[in-house]
Amino acid sequence: MRTPSRDERLALCQRLDAKYRPRFSAFGGGFDSWANGALIAGEAAFGGSIGPMCGAVVRYARRTGWLGIFGPLVPFKTLGEAELELCVELDAVLDKLASGWRPRMFRSSI
Repeated sequence: MRTPSRDERLALCQRLDAKYRPRFSAFGGGFDSWANGALIAGEAAFGGSIGPMCGAVVRYARRTGWLGIFGPLVPFKTLGEAELELCVELDAVLDKLASGWRPRMFRSSI
């Protein structure tokens, strides 16, 4: 398995933004996605950059060295597989929002 290029990760983020930004904005949230050499993520912010947030993160590569801290990043799933997994998780968040759930800044004691 090969490591995805920067352009492939950028194209992935653009696809995620196009697919999920309008869907999260329907619930009053903004959406942004990001990807690096090991993770891809989609995050929805409600109430600006300091408001409550929700989203999902999927790992597609890990380090193989001592305790997973050192060594090169080695992909263990393709970027396409990670994208599908992330879409399933983001769709689950959208389903929760559709059922009336809203993210909070802090957990309530109840």
